[in-house]
Order: sequence, then structure tokens, then C-alpha cells
Amino acid sequence: MTPVRSPMATLVPLFIIQFLSWAGMFCLWIYAVPVIAGDVFHSGSDPARYGTALATVGGCYALYAILAASLAFVLPRALARFGVRWVYGMGLLIGAAGIAALGMIDQVTLLIPAFIAIGIGWSGVCNIPYGIVAAVAPEGRGAHLMRVFGFSTVVPQASMTLLLAFVGPRLTGESEHWVMVAGGGLMAAAGVLTLLMGGRFAVEQDEW
Repeated sequence: MTPVRSPMATLVPLFIIQFLSWAGMFCLWIYAVPVIAGDVFHSGSDPARYGTALATVGGCYALYAILAASLAFVLPRALARFGVRWVYGMGLLIGAAGIAALGMIDQVTLLIPAFIAIGIGWSGVCNIPYGIVAAVAPEGRGAHLMRVFGFSTVVPQASMTLLLAFVGPRLTGESEHWVMVAGGGLMAAAGVLTLLMGGRFAVEQDEW
């Protein structure tokens, strides 16, 4: 398929997808520790258990970050073979499942597959959108479009931080896990939108 070269036709849906993806990740980053500490380690007011939960989450964060960085070297081949729609969309849905799972699991061993799934989704979030923007940017305007596209991460950061700061004090340990489910839902919405709009993100094989 010939790639669409209208920057706005690409950037508008891509911005929405990025907003939803990053919003889901901010749910993870802000609430993973209390959710895992409460639901998996049952820390309560025990500082030792909470410390163990904190160290475990740190290790899980390292796991998904390393996996995401490693997958970046595989993405070009996968994108060239299967296309943006499927690689990006399915990656987001897999990541969404990992985030949502954190709101449901109660065993330490289940954290590993959940964070592996998150790493798959995060690799797409960190790499694919920027390749798309670079591909559709008019000659000499690539840096400008990247600066504009940077707001797709700033806006969800500001909005989700404020929203969770407002909602957080109203949550108890029995309901915090719903933040993870909501975060997974936000990223899943991004994945569905990608599957629906992926035709706008077609990029030539040699541009990956």
C-alpha cells in the first residue's frame, strides 16, 4: 500500500493513540507499587513487605525496559513483513493485557508474564510512532513535526498526573487495583484504534 503523505491525516489519529498509550503507562507507573504491594505481597502496614514489593517492582520495571529496548532491533523486520496495523496494534493490545493483569493477579510468579507483555507494548510505543512521523514529514520539516508530536507524551503526563492526584486520595487498598484495569483499558483502546486506522500509517519497507 502506498503510504499516506498528509502529515495531519497521520498525526491526528497517531496523537490520539499515543495519548491513550501513555495514559495507560502512567497508570502503571503511578500505581504499580501500591497495587502489587497490597494484592501480591499483602503488605498492609508491614514496612518489610512493602520494601520487598518495591524492590520486586523495580526488577519488573527493569525487565520490561530491557525487553522493550531489545525488541526495537526486531521491529523493522516485523513491520516490513506484517505492516504497521498489525504489529503496532497487536503490540498495544498485548501490553494492555499486561497492565490490566496487574489489577487481577495475586501471585509473584504471575508478575513476570505480565511485565513481559508490558515490555512488548512499550517497545511499540517508544519506537513505531516516531518512525511514522519521520516517514510522513515533508522534507526539511522532520524536526518541527517531532517537536509538535512530543506533546503526545506531555499531555497525557499532565492530565493523568492531575487526574490520579485527584482520584488517588479517594481510593482505598481494596480499589486501587482498578487503576491498573483502567490503564489496560486505555492502552487497549489505543490498540483497537490502531487496528482500525492502521492504513493511514503505511510506510515503505525501506523507511524502517
